[in-house]
Amino acid sequence: MKVGDFTVELVAADTKQPFTEHTAPDGQVYAEVEPDVDYFVSLSCSVGLGSARAEIFVDGVYLAYTSGVNSNPN
Repeated sequence: MKVGDFTVELVAADTKQPFTEHTAPDGQVYAEVEPDVDYFVSLSCSVGLGSARAEIFVDGVYLAYTSGVNSNPN
């Protein structure tokens, strides 16, 4: 999902491929992930940043994990 200059993806741990995303009628974006599948969260930014941090929530639950955001200018 891309919001402004930031991109967040849920990525399959085994294949390194992002899961399929769907947009609900209310505009919320959801990733299609089967239960008990291992994944990681990929965070990136399309512009150079001094620094940025992200708090990770999945299904509305805070994972108690904060990460730096990678800057990947085009």
